[in-house]
Amino acid sequence: MAAEVKAPNYDFKIEQLQDFMPGQKRASLDQQFPGTTLQAQDLYLWKKYVITKGNYQVRVFTQFLNGKVADLFTPLPSYFSHDVFLQGLIRLLGPAEKIDRRGEDAIYFWKKDKLHHIYAAACTITCFPVYYTVIDRQQTDLPPYQPLWDRLRQIYR
Repeated sequence: MAAEVKAPNYDFKIEQLQDFMPGQKRASLDQQFPGTTLQAQDLYLWKKYVITKGNYQVRVFTQFLNGKVADLFTPLPSYFSHDVFLQGLIRLLGPAEKIDRRGEDAIYFWKKDKLHHIYAAACTITCFPVYYTVIDRQQTDLPPYQPLWDRLRQIYR
């Protein structure tokens, strides 16, 4: 007798975050997903969206500049499988350009087109994802731009 064992990611795929990628318009996001405004400051607007599917919820924080996504940050549920999530990123982006390992933690970096993709994972008994962020590298020249990753990652440490 054979039994199929599925990773606890259920049917979450990295492609589900495509709607939130830098360059996407706020108007189309607001039509598809209910969002909560966290802060509006000068040219920037910070919003939180929640992807709910089956047994999980994924929070997606976005920073908008002039009505378009400048970057996204998503803390990932610890019950997701690191192996499944990382394999999805590799399938989408190719092998990581850089991996920074410290103790039982690792941060993976990709530069694809004009986007910076950063994924962090940690291991105890098993490995699990911590966060995923995508930054539009062209936005980094605009003062006083600070990626959400810098603003929010302290909360999740």
